[in-house]
Formats: sequence, C-alpha cells, structure tokens
Amino acid sequence: MENVCRYTSEQVRKAGLTIITAHAGCEGTPANSLENILAAIESGAEMMEIDVRSDGDRLYLYHDAKDDPSSCVSFETFMSILADVPALRVNCDVKQEGLVAPVMEIARKYGQEWRILFTGSCNEDGLLAEGLGADLWVGIWDGDPKTVMHEHAEKYGYLKNLTINTNAGLITDENAAYLREQGVGLSGWTISNEADLRRFLKLGLTNITTRTPKLALALRDEIQGTPASCGLVPEAQIETLIRAAGKIMRSVPDEVRNNPDCKEGSANFVTAYDVKVQEFLKNGLSELIPDAKFFAEEDGESCRQLGEGYTFIIDPIDGTTNFMCGYNTSAVSVGLLLDGEPIFGGIYDPYRDEYFSAVRGQGATCNGAPIHVSDRPVSRGIVAIGAAPYRKDTLADTMLSMTGDLFAAFADFRRSGSAALDICHVACGRSDAFCEPVLSPWDFAAGTVILAEAGGKATSFAGESLNLSAPSSCVFGSAVAHGVALEICRKYAPTIEKVL
Repeated sequence: MENVCRYTSEQVRKAGLTIITAHAGCEGTPANSLENILAAIESGAEMMEIDVRSDGDRLYLYHDAKDDPSSCVSFETFMSILADVPALRVNCDVKQEGLVAPVMEIARKYGQEWRILFTGSCNEDGLLAEGLGADLWVGIWDGDPKTVMHEHAEKYGYLKNLTINTNAGLITDENAAYLREQGVGLSGWTISNEADLRRFLKLGLTNITTRTPKLALALRDEIQGTPASCGLVPEAQIETLIRAAGKIMRSVPDEVRNNPDCKEGSANFVTAYDVKVQEFLKNGLSELIPDAKFFAEEDGESCRQLGEGYTFIIDPIDGTTNFMCGYNTSAVSVGLLLDGEPIFGGIYDPYRDEYFSAVRGQGATCNGAPIHVSDRPVSRGIVAIGAAPYRKDTLADTMLSMTGDLFAAFADFRRSGSAALDICHVACGRSDAFCEPVLSPWDFAAGTVILAEAGGKATSFAGESLNLSAPSSCVFGSAVAHGVALEICRKYAPTIEKVL
C-alpha cells in the first residue's frame, strides 16, 4: 500500500480541480529510470506521462532520441510496478507506428488496461475513432487551440471528452475560457516553475504536466482547494485496503475460527481475526485521512456522538458467527461520514470476490459495474430477515411473528447472517427488502450509502431516518418493496424501541 493519498483523475476533473501529471524526469530524476517511476508514484500525482518505443524485442520507456534503450526501464516492468498502486493513470505517447496493440496487450496482462490514456502523436484518425482511453487528447505544437477544436468537431462530428494538450506558450486566458465554455479540456505541458504553475492553476486548466508534481499539488491545494475539501474520497486506495482485509479473513485456519471469545449478548462472538482485521483497516485508513475518527465494532462502544470532520465506521468481519463456522457468508464493511453524514460505503465479500461501493451522488457499483435495486412486485420478490440473535432472549417471539408476516407478503424469505451483504443484495436487485429489529451502525453505515445510490430506501421500523450513532431497527428495500416491508415492521416498532 503506497503512503500517499491519491484521487483518480476522473474524480479530480469532476470536482473542477486541475489534474496533475508527473512528467518524465520529475523531481530531478533520470527520465526513463526506475527512480523516475518511483518519484512520480510518491509525489501523489494523478497521472504519469511516459513515451514508449520498441527495439524489436521489447517496449521501453523513451523520452529523448539520445537515450540508450538498454538503460531504459521496460514497459512491462513499469506495468508490474503499477499493479500495487491504486488510481494512478498513465498518459502514454507511443513514438512508433504499430505500438498501441502491444502496449494494451502488456497492460491487460497485468490487469492495468484501465490506466492507459493514449495521447500525443498516437492519436491518429483510427485511434480517435476507436476511442481508446477514457478521454480523447489531441496534442498540438503550434497553432490556436480554438482552431484545432473546431477542426476536430468538423472532422469527427463531436467534442465529447476532447482535451487539447499543448505547450504553455499557446495557452491564453481567452482560449482557456473559450474552450471551457465549449466543454473542451485544455492541458499544458511542461509547466514546472512556481510562477507558471500559479498562473495556469488560476486559469483552471484540465491538466498540468510538470516535472515538479509535489510543488504543483501543494499549489493546487492552496489555489483551488484540497480534494478533501471538495468532498472527494480516495476510493481506489480504500478499496485496496478493504480487499486486503478480505484476504486476511480468507487466510484464517479453521482452528482459529473455531475458538471465539464471547461479547455481551447471546451468540455474540469475536475472534482474534476480528481485532486483527480492524487494526489493519484503522492503520491503513488513518494514513489516507490522518484527521479521521473511528467508530468500530471491536472498540467496545455501542453509541457515539458523531461530530465534525471525517469518521470511519468499521465492521471488520460482518457475520462473525458465519465466519467462525466456516459458512463463508461474511464481509468487510467500511463506511465514511463527513460531518455526521454518510458519503462513502465499501463492502467486500472475499468468498465471492465482490466489492460493492458507492460515493454519495455518484451511483453504486459491484466490481466497478453499476448496480440498481429491482423493480419487481413483492409477490415475486425476496425479503431477507435479520434475526437479531444477540437479543433473542427478549425478541425471539417478535422475530418469529414478524418473519411470518413478511413471508406472507413476499414470495420467499432468506436469512444470510451478514447484514452488510443483505443490504448489498437489495442494492443489486438479488433481493427486494431486508429487515432486522436491531442493528448497530457498523452493520449498516456503509450499506446505506450503497443502497441509496442504487435507488433504494432505508428507515427504522418507525419510518424515521437511521441513527448512525446508536443501534436502530432497520428496513431496507427497493422503491417498490420498502413501503410494503415498512408497513409490516411498523407495528413491531413499539416493542423494538423498548430494547434499543
């Protein structure tokens, strides 16, 4: 796990901030060297600029004609290094014909094809038509960026995702403003001194390619505001941490699983690995957002006053009873609040290798693919039931009665033992509602963001917003099913309130 807080270039651009790209030779390192790669990574830049050539046997990083290929890092080595670096994209300019396919072949080998943005001389007619890369960047050495924009529109019939990448001398206040009005990006290379960086950051360029990325990032924070102040979340790095926590879960031998300690309440277990995973997550997340507070299951608190700033709400192993029995229906759950309001949720099922996530206002995904709640009628839908086993001494009869009522309204019911996954299954349309009389905030904080962004609803049994600082009754559902489930659960709300 790298030790810088990096945001994706897409996040930065959507927030109205300038993307910072580390140019070859950044921070005083040799242009095509391992030192250059590491300096670019450690700077925290959102993108890295490389030029690529071939000597017939291999692809290698190349920037100047005088470079000796034998001294240049191979493109395959470069890709292998990036495999463990979340979020960083690669601004790739191939310097010979026929290299786009080999570049993508190697990138795919390492699962890194999403990183590659082809720019510069390789954006010929055919490549533009294929739309390789998330954006289309047109490089120009001379001329008016406005003219190039109009020529592109006339030739290809669209401007969507176009960015004009040019040298600093061609960028004026006038053409920057004009392109912005047209929704066209403007990128400048190679801008490395403080005065020029300040000028172009104030102009709000889409991208600045620089040999001094650390300085550029510091000036961006000063002039445009920090990514965190814009509500951005370092999603890719949080995902890496959550997935790594899931790997810890899967590595646990049976003899450890089968020797849990008991916490307060009936059938409320904790293993050494609950604590181990929690500490792993807290250590990693505190590096990403140093000022964040934590509200986590194994800290022994059931209620907390949530104040200003960032707060992570963590369930290291949701479904501990499943985990200790080898039932393999458990998850790692991480929610993030800003000033008491949920803004991010990440939930990972390591047994199915499914990572559910959402950032407020940006939709929900499973392994990167958009998800949405179902639109089935409840007569053909599934309701998931949480049995509140820790309170079965007082709620057993209530639970059985409520389950019967829900079963009568829906086609069938399920009981998984993991609230986090039950919420995700509603969010992706596998089930239609999930109801549990008592859940703690770490059980549902992440899931509420995912469900809301997938088009679902979440309330207490009384129909109120969920309390993220204390245990609550919970009804989660699709737009179709939530009202039906809530109507059934509402009559049990007075009984539940007495035990909360």
